[in-house]
Amino acid sequence: KYKLFLECSLILTSVIPPELPIELSLAVNNSLMALQKLGVFCTEPFRIPFAGKIDVCCFDKTGTLTTDNLVVEGIALANSKEVEEESAVIRSPAEVPPESVQVLVACHSLVRFDEELVGDPLEKACLNWADWNLTKNDTVIPKKSKMLPLKIFHRYHFSSAMKRMTVIAGYMVPGTSDTKHLVAVKGAPETLKIMYASVPNDYDDTYQQLTRQGARVLALAIKELGTLSYQEIRDKKREDFERDLKFAGFVVISCPLKPDTKAIVREIIDSSHRVVMITGDNPLTACHVAKVLRFTKKSLPTLVLDEPHGGDGEWRWKSVNGELEFELVPKTKSELKSFIVDHELCITGVAFSHLLQNHQPFFRQILQHITVFARMAPKQKERIINELKALGWITLMCGDGTNDVGALKHANVGVALLSHPFDATKAEERRKKKEEGAQAIAAATNIGSQANHMLPSHGHGPIGPGAGGVRRPLGSHSARRNDAPTGARQIRHPPMANAATRRLEQMMKELEEEEKAQVVRLGDASVAAPFTSKYTSLQSICHVIKQGRCTLVTTLQMFKILALNALVLAYSQSVLYLDGIKFSDAQATIQGLLLAACFLFISRSRPLKTLAKQRPIPNIFNAYTLLTVSLQFAVHFGCLLYVVQEAHRAEPREKIDLDAEFKPNLLNSAVYVMAMALQVSTFAVNYRGRPFMESLMENKPMLYSLLFSGSAVFALASGISPELTEKFELVELPIEFRNVLVACVTIDLVACFIVDRILCFLLGDMRA
Repeated sequence: KYKLFLECSLILTSVIPPELPIELSLAVNNSLMALQKLGVFCTEPFRIPFAGKIDVCCFDKTGTLTTDNLVVEGIALANSKEVEEESAVIRSPAEVPPESVQVLVACHSLVRFDEELVGDPLEKACLNWADWNLTKNDTVIPKKSKMLPLKIFHRYHFSSAMKRMTVIAGYMVPGTSDTKHLVAVKGAPETLKIMYASVPNDYDDTYQQLTRQGARVLALAIKELGTLSYQEIRDKKREDFERDLKFAGFVVISCPLKPDTKAIVREIIDSSHRVVMITGDNPLTACHVAKVLRFTKKSLPTLVLDEPHGGDGEWRWKSVNGELEFELVPKTKSELKSFIVDHELCITGVAFSHLLQNHQPFFRQILQHITVFARMAPKQKERIINELKALGWITLMCGDGTNDVGALKHANVGVALLSHPFDATKAEERRKKKEEGAQAIAAATNIGSQANHMLPSHGHGPIGPGAGGVRRPLGSHSARRNDAPTGARQIRHPPMANAATRRLEQMMKELEEEEKAQVVRLGDASVAAPFTSKYTSLQSICHVIKQGRCTLVTTLQMFKILALNALVLAYSQSVLYLDGIKFSDAQATIQGLLLAACFLFISRSRPLKTLAKQRPIPNIFNAYTLLTVSLQFAVHFGCLLYVVQEAHRAEPREKIDLDAEFKPNLLNSAVYVMAMALQVSTFAVNYRGRPFMESLMENKPMLYSLLFSGSAVFALASGISPELTEKFELVELPIEFRNVLVACVTIDLVACFIVDRILCFLLGDMRA
């Protein structure tokens, strides 16, 4: 009874493969190492398979799709007719009104730290364009113009929620000791509009026309305060300063796209992913960039839903060019369908909140069709990601700033781009310089040591006639040292070698300090993101998706292979145990060694260089996987059953002594060879390969291990090598039985291959 229980336990444990978690870990770890070589660091490896299932890729705009090298085009005044002719933008700082310059150079959060200007790239670009300089005591001074310097007294820093920034600054009145104070405000044009004492007639048309051209536009405002004490500045509320402002123009900034953004976005779209833009920028600017990058189709008009002017009007969808208008919620299902199909959709942060609060069912219907989310606060970005996940979509978020942290954290796959890019070329140059410096120091040290060895010993004074016939004592150490010739002392410490060594050491020290300064500085976004790229290029998104797909496909094929191998092994052992037979220790060991290489190299498959249009099956519980495993096992079972019957027919059953030493027979040999053949066949048939990773012909280690194992199986089945048969502890197979065995192995391989490929074509990812 105990032996029966033991044998049953062995069969049961063989059905549950112990190598499954190891194989899955190997697949993930290989992708982890591959990503690290590509400059992408991952803190949560379990997220890698999710990257293979991504449905929608969400991108921040500024710093992610566009560069951080912002270009200030100039200052525009409120005149929409001139904007159309591109003459309204004043491109020379010398021609800009003084009030505009004062706001531009005073309203910022920049600081001077160790002779370096630190802060927002946009604010640095504005200060440089105006040709002013910031000192350590928060004073801005013109480099060339004759305008008065401005001292910054108080800042109300920029807030995503308030969409503006306010600064209290002042200047000394010439010839007096009085300080005149002023308020400088910059922010979103629609936010500052209600703060002006009087709004120019073409205010809306001007900034909207500029944003339609793809520019980033900020409104400027100023107000003279007169003379105030520091306490009065502290006591006044922000609202008091931001009242009855004077319009000072629009600052027009262009954000060039990164060089490879277009090509990478196209590759992501072509690989069956939906792309969405979530930005805090103006909706018209965001729509322009979306059109350029093909987020939206050029043939379809883009409708924008924004807060009505005044805040109490009717909510309506309006086209970017202002020619089309639609009511907020279509009345019928057919109208809703045509509304979604015939238009691209963009909503602002205010509209997003309005829809969630008042029209939630309608919002759920259109959410998956909205391509651009503009003027979004950080919390709203996070909410969008969660809403997309609630639809059952696997989301990827890519961003580079603090305002993206929440969205990066809640996305299934969050990829942070470093705000300070890593320059691989410069890093390689520093490494080469460091190696050359180390070699030079070693050479200089070697020269010095050789010079020391060449010196004669002057430790003892000469004794006897050579010393002038006077026998004298050795004396003190200082005396001996002074007796040494001057030239010898100079050779002992060669000045040229010492100077060269010192120079080289100084050079090495400078290189090390430079290297410390060039250490990859992780941005705020990387704190929350599971993936962080040390490059600013979007290419890291493609790398993550490729590795994710490769890992996912490897995981799914490992489930299939291990399931089939476990079933084959369980049936093989059951057949043998019924006759009181088992595999010998040598047979089990050799079988494990032959298949170990297949298990190792199948998890080391590398993704292809380009993303495929097809998408892999996202999980194991699907019709294709269940049917292919079931039908392949049916083929395996049929072949095994036939071989067992033929073995019983060729060699009648005998009574076996269970306690006797292992002795091979025909049934043991036939089942062993057949089981090995079926396992090799399972690897060959279920290796997925293209379009997600290297094919079997490209994965050379896997191919060679399968050929080696397959050759060993064929040699055993055909009996061409009696020595090999003896090593495997098998009996010599009759000629007729050999033919049956070889035929069964061939039929099994071909039948399983046909079954799997037909099911994959009908039910798998090849349908895409």
